[in-house]
Formats: sequence, structure tokens, C-alpha cells
Amino acid sequence: MLDNASQETVFDEVGRPICDAVLEGFNGTIMCYGQTGAGKSFSMVGDGQDYHLRGIAPRAFGRIFREMADRPEWVYTARLSFLEIYNENLYDLLATLPEFGPRVELSLLSDGRSGVPVKGLTAAEVKSEEEALRYLFEAEANRAVAQHALNRHSSRSHVLYMLQIERRSRMHSSGAMQTARLTLVDLAGSERLKKSKEVSSAAEANLPPALRQQQQRQQLEAMAINKSLAFLEQVVMALGKRGQAHVPHRSSRLTAVLRDALGGNCRTTLVANIWGEARHVEETVSTLKFALRMQNVSTSAVVNQLVELSPAEALQQCQAHVGELKRELAMHDQLAHRSAVQYAP
Repeated sequence: MLDNASQETVFDEVGRPICDAVLEGFNGTIMCYGQTGAGKSFSMVGDGQDYHLRGIAPRAFGRIFREMADRPEWVYTARLSFLEIYNENLYDLLATLPEFGPRVELSLLSDGRSGVPVKGLTAAEVKSEEEALRYLFEAEANRAVAQHALNRHSSRSHVLYMLQIERRSRMHSSGAMQTARLTLVDLAGSERLKKSKEVSSAAEANLPPALRQQQQRQQLEAMAINKSLAFLEQVVMALGKRGQAHVPHRSSRLTAVLRDALGGNCRTTLVANIWGEARHVEETVSTLKFALRMQNVSTSAVVNQLVELSPAEALQQCQAHVGELKRELAMHDQLAHRSAVQYAP
């Protein structure tokens, strides 16, 4: 338990092991979960005005780029992506930069074979910590936030900060490449709908139209957030039950994007942010129950090793594969009592 811990202590306990694993070729994910106002965004991003209060994300980027600079035996390539899930729609938080184009709604790929199964998401190549922090601050400025009864600058969306790393050895010429992905997830606050309303339903009817519209939008946002978090909990519960055949990853955009982080090829850490006051005891208990369920989820992380073939080796593999297919066709013709068909070698 990290009670009144400094940002540096939080990163040492939570972020440093995941960053070191990513540098060795493992996928790693850190998620901040809890009610609105419990400190999720502060834990993940920190205070942009105070360098000493920076959170997990900027410290993680700093450590990774410093470690890459201290390992000259490897050639690294790093790419950053920032994804926002707002009212079950996907948005690219770097789309406001002129070099990346307009902000548009994104869609999930049907197969999800790539590391981040989101079509059209910007993957900006980054070569330094300073460049990574510039993109991070740009993404933070584009987040959907609003004044809330529990937080003046409440996040009304889920945000994923994703750093994709590729490395090749300078010492060996085998063509082998390791890939790893660091995913930092700042989930929107979970709370009962009545806590998100600053006025009662009776008083809402007497509000000016602009304020009434704001209240209605806030309720819709809270409903979308709670719905996606409910699906997340269903996925966690299904993964925690040994032998369960079906896991509803595709129930929501959030659970689909986090498929690898939940029960897949990834080292995953959950940070449960709680508000210790007595009036928030219900939400605190709910957050702790979710954390207990997450403890039952096991992942199987392995080093992501890819081997690139030379053109001659690729041609040889293709020729061998074609030869196998021709032999299968000849056997099929023989079993079907067809006249002999000559397949060119």
C-alpha cells in the first residue's frame, strides 16, 4: 500500500519493473483504476507545472530513453501513440498536430493482429525523451475533461499512452528483431451516477438551458464510463475463473483494445486509487473488490522475437511451400481417381 507516497516512490514500486521488462522485449501495461478524484491522472501524468510531481508516464518515458542511450549494442526504434475512448468512440489525441492530420473517429481492426488493433491511429516515431514529453503534453491538452462534483478537472474518457519499441543487435547479423509495447492506461473515474450530479433532478428543470444541457451531457458521459468499466469487470471476472471458455473481450472498445493486457502476452500491473474519506467508503470498497479480482488474472508474457529473412531465404521458403502444395494436389487427384495431372516442379 502506497499511503502518502511520493511520485518517485510510486514509480519505483510500479513503473520501474515494467519499464525494465519492456526494454528486455516483454509487453507491459500499467492501469490506474478508481473513482473520480482519487488521483488516477495525477498518478499517471502528475502535475505538468512541477517537475518533481511528474507521474508514471513521463518518468517511464525518461527511464526508457535513458536506458536505450546507455545500450549502444542495440539499435532502437520507438513510436508513440495516444488513444482516447470517449463515449465508446475512439480518437487520436495526436491528430491536432499539423504533421498528423485532422482529428477523426477511429475504428478497431477486425483481426487485431497488430500490437495496437486500432485503424488509423498515429504512431509517431520518437528519438528522445524531450520529443516524447512534447507529444504527451499535446495529448493531455486534447483530453475530454469537465468540471465535476468530485473533481474540478475530471477526465471524462479513458486514455491509453502506448510506446512501441523495436530493437536489433549491432553485434549479430542474424536479422532477429525484438518488439515490445508499453501501455499506460488512465481509466476514467468510476462512481455512482448520483455522485456525478451537482443538482437534484427537481432542481435541474429550473436551470438555464446551457447548464441543463451540461448536466445531461455529464450524465451521458458517466453512463458510458460506467458501462465500459462494467464490461471491464466482466472480462476480469471471466479471466479469474479457471476453465471459462468465453471471455467477452469484444463487449466494449476498452476491453477490445486491452485484450493483450488482460490474460494475454503482457505483464500487467493495476494501481487502485482510493479516496480514504468515510463518505466515499462505498466506492473504496468497490475499487478494492476490483483489485482483488485482478489478482486472480494470470498473463503469459514472453519475449517478442521476430526473425527477418533475407530475400534468398524467403524465396527458398516459398519454393518449399509450393512444393508441398503440389504434392498435396497430386495426392488429392489420386484419391479422387482423376487422370494424372502433371504439376510443373
